[in-house]
Formats: sequence, structure tokens, C-alpha cells
Amino acid sequence: MTKKILWLGFSLLLTATLAFAGGGADTAATTTAVEVVPGGGDIAAQYGGITVPQYGGTFTPFIGKAATDAANPDAMAANPDSFGWLSIMQERPIYGDNETYGGFGTGEWAFQTNAFQHPDFQKGALIESWEIENDKITWQVRQGVMWAPSDDQIARGVMAAPRELVAEDLATDIEYFRSSPMGNRFDGALGDVYATGKYELVLEMPTFSADKLMYFLGYEDRSTIESPETRAFDPSKYENHVGTGPFIIKEYVIGSHMAFTRNSLYWDEVTIGGTDYQMPFIDEMVTPIIPDPSTRIAALRTGSIDFHDSPGSQDWAGLDQTNPELLNASYADGVTTVGLRSDEPPFDDRNVRRAMMIGTDIEATRRMLRSGDLPLHAYPIYYGNPAVYTPIDELPAEARELYDYNPAKARQMLADAGYPDGFEIDFLVSTRGLGSGIEWTDIASLLQEQWGEIGVKVNIDAQEWLTFRENQYSRNYHGVVQLGMELANPVLSLVNGISSTGFLNHSLYQTPVTEDYISRIQNERDRDRQNTLIKEVGPIILSDVPEVPLGSSPNGHYWWPWIRNHFGERSTSDGQLQEVFRYLWIDQSLKEEMGFDPVGTANRPNP
Repeated sequence: MTKKILWLGFSLLLTATLAFAGGGADTAATTTAVEVVPGGGDIAAQYGGITVPQYGGTFTPFIGKAATDAANPDAMAANPDSFGWLSIMQERPIYGDNETYGGFGTGEWAFQTNAFQHPDFQKGALIESWEIENDKITWQVRQGVMWAPSDDQIARGVMAAPRELVAEDLATDIEYFRSSPMGNRFDGALGDVYATGKYELVLEMPTFSADKLMYFLGYEDRSTIESPETRAFDPSKYENHVGTGPFIIKEYVIGSHMAFTRNSLYWDEVTIGGTDYQMPFIDEMVTPIIPDPSTRIAALRTGSIDFHDSPGSQDWAGLDQTNPELLNASYADGVTTVGLRSDEPPFDDRNVRRAMMIGTDIEATRRMLRSGDLPLHAYPIYYGNPAVYTPIDELPAEARELYDYNPAKARQMLADAGYPDGFEIDFLVSTRGLGSGIEWTDIASLLQEQWGEIGVKVNIDAQEWLTFRENQYSRNYHGVVQLGMELANPVLSLVNGISSTGFLNHSLYQTPVTEDYISRIQNERDRDRQNTLIKEVGPIILSDVPEVPLGSSPNGHYWWPWIRNHFGERSTSDGQLQEVFRYLWIDQSLKEEMGFDPVGTANRPNP
């Protein structure tokens, strides 16, 4: 991928440092069919500037969940892969404010992190405002937002007619989620939920857990709000889902596509050049289901799709070479790790865990993950946030030495811990890859070879994805398990992934010291003091090695330059690109000028 990387760094406010090079941006900047308005700073300028929008056309993106047919969208089915589809037509209480701080505004925040929207750069969506107190959070629901059923949904009796969203709708959705298999993530943090008026909702907190609740209920990928009418009718079918979002579902053809039409009742506007425009600008969106990665790349190259979410990193260089006119953005997605089950021998011994990391050639795993251009040290705190991150050369000696690959030292450490002949372990992985042409079975084989050199025999247990996930979340495994950690949110990455009660703590790691730190972090309301605690505990966790970090996880997306007013944002919530589609418009003149059909559901080149 041509490096259009927005490295996110914090000061008092968060500043984006741009490292852009190569093709694509000049193509957009030299077209004459659109009016470019002032604003947006460097981010917008790299992608042709902020342009006056035009309505109409069909947008054909490949979204990250469309490698397979859409999963059951009922919360009771607990299918995370459904969230990306629901994000097209349903909305969340909170979004990141990219109009003020992103490409449309100051450029302080690039909106390229996963599982995190910085509190300073958030805004209300379905809620206008919120108040956080010691024992509760109060949401003021936005007035005038309409549930927008399609004509087909009205005819079939899903919802009788459009109606206004009210606080009780959010309350019943949250309660339904809490009663689902995914509701265990609250761990006692959420008390009673109830409407105190038509537009006011209260979330009680038995213990102060504002960061957790505002994430899980405010902008996490699952936090879209669905109508009670949908739940009463049949929430297992996408065709029954009524939303308040910019698009309304038109049809779902299994094995082919899901199609959406513009919601003419949509409440939100964007201000461009001093004029307010109702969103969205696209008349129709068709999201094809394309299982084969090479077919997806071919579709992007020929213009059959306008936009490709998360093409494999192995394809970036080829796309840059064959299609330099394409625009792109790349960023780190988190960190790829393996968890060491710390509540059982041999990994209940801290020194054994440390030996495993010293016996891991992390430079080799980073090459496999194609993350060699990203920082070596990226666990358990995100390197883009200096308020909480400790650079590798400032780590304590016992933490820094973990990155120095030394098989002889690791073997001696195991002998000193009582394993002179090593030991045998199982390694649970999935047969589903990482999404960039990288297979977990290949990673496991590399580690099997490396750890064999220090006397550890590894039995790889590769399971189909759903079986793997069931065993991972039920902790039905022993030894080592594949993991990945989303690090941008410094509070929740610790609360969920490191705390003994965290639903993502698949290593089952805990110590009195880290438990005390995480409790204080979760309950600290002063942001500076909270950051200090996070920075202190990061090297402690790293030194204990509950997980072996293998390298940062690169990700990115590509789009054709006729897609206007997209500035490389990854998401305004929890990694869902779909929310930024409402800002996009199709430059039909440029599309035709480049030799493509300006209208129609398939963007195939003109003969």
C-alpha cells in the first residue's frame, strides 16, 4: 500500500502526523467537475479537498463482513459478524465527531482507530448529550429522529408507519442485549435501565464504570439500536430490521448481495461551504458478497466495486502498481498475540511465561504479519498515545529484555523453573485467517518451530472458526491460544483484556498488583491521574507476559477517486466503515471521464 498512514499522536489535544506518498491523491485534485471549499486541513487536501456534494448514483462497496453470507442479526444468536451489516441501517447513541475534528474539520483526529473514539472527539448521535455521575449516566435522546420502515416492511406488518424514536426504545434494546449471550460483558457494571421521560434515559451504575458503559452501549460495534417492532416480528431476518440510519434495507440475496436505498427521513445534516446538506447523498448502495479475495481485488481493479474495505496487505503493492489512481489509507488495527493460560502449569509460573517470549523471534513473526514498518513494542498499551505509552528504550530492563530473542537464555530459564527437558503444550488456533492472506495455522507452525528450539513441544489444534470461538470464550483449552488485542482504548483494553473479570482475558491472568491498578483506573474520573496509572501498569503487565505479542496488525482500505468527501476514516464508532458512507457522494462526471459507467448497480468499464 502506498503509505497514506495517519500516525495518531496525543498532546494536550490529539494531533495527526501525516506520512503520505505516491499515487492517487493527485488524480482527485486535478479534476474540474466539482467545487472545492475551504477547510479540512492537510487530511482533506491529500484526498482532493472538501467538495460540494451532488445527490444520486449507486455506491458498490465491499465491506469487511461480506466475505461470507450475513450472519443471523438477532442479538440472541450472538453473531458479531452481523454488526457490520446492521451498521448500514441502524445507528448508535454516540459517534466520533469527524465533522469537527477529522477530515472535514481540524484534522486533530484521523478516526482510524479500532474500538476507540477519544472522549474529547465524540458527539451525540441518537442522544444529544449525556451526564456522568458517580452512580448513574443520564442520556438525553435526540428529538425528531424517525424510525423509517420500507414500504415492504409496512406491507408485511413489521412496523405500521414511521414513528419517532423515544427513550423507551433505547431502554428495551439495551435490556434485550443484556439478556443475550453477549450481555455478560457488563460484569455487574450496569444496573437498572429506564426512561424517566419521553427523551431521557438513565443507566444506573452499581460501581463506577463510565468508560465501559459509554463504550459498550454508546459506540461499540454491537451498540446499534433496533426497533422493538423488529424484535417482536422476527429479528433473525435482515429484511425485518427497521432503523433510524441513512439507509433502508431493500433486499438480501443470499450468496449475492445486500442492497439499501436512501432514507429520505434521515435526521442528520453536514455543513459544507456554509450550506447544510441532508445526508446521505447516495440513492442506492449495493454490497456484494465475494468470498474469494482474488475476485475482490479483480473487482476493485476493474471498477466493479467502488470501495474495498481491508484488502489483504499482500495485495497492497500490486494495487499501487497496477492502479496508481486508487486512493488508500492504512493504519494499525491492534496487536496480534498468543495467550498463555496463566492459571495452570506450566504458565502459572511467571518465569516460564517470560522464557516463552524471550524464546520467540518477534522480528520473524512481524515479517509474517507484514508489520515491520510499525513499532516493535506495541503491547499492552497503544504506541500512538504518548500520554500512556512507554517507548521501548524507556522500559524497565526486565521488560526491555523480553524483545531480545535469545533461545539459549530461554532454555536455561525453563531449566531453572524446573523444566530441564522442556514440556509439551497444546496450541488452539482457528482455521480462519487474519484477513490479510495470513493464516493462523502458519503462525502456529512458525512458533512451533521456534519453541521447539527451547525444548517446548507444540501440538497445534486447528479448529473451524465457530468451534474455536466457542472453546476460546468458554476457556475450554489448555496451554496456548491465538489472540488479538485492540489497544487504542487504554482503559477498556485493560478492563476487558487484562482484568481477572474481563471477558477478553482468555489467558486467565491476574495478580494483586494489576487488579489493584485496573480497579483504580476504572474508577478514576480525573483523566490525567488515570493516564498516569495506565502508564505505570503497562510495563508491569508486559513484564509478566500473560500474552506474547507477535506484532501490530496492519489494515487499510482502497477506493476510486470518484468517491468524494472520504478522507481515509476507518470509523466513527468501533471499526465500522459503514457509518462514514453517509458523507460520500459519487462524482458521476469524473467516473465517466475515467471510462466507467456513471450510473447502474455495476461499475463496469465502458467498452
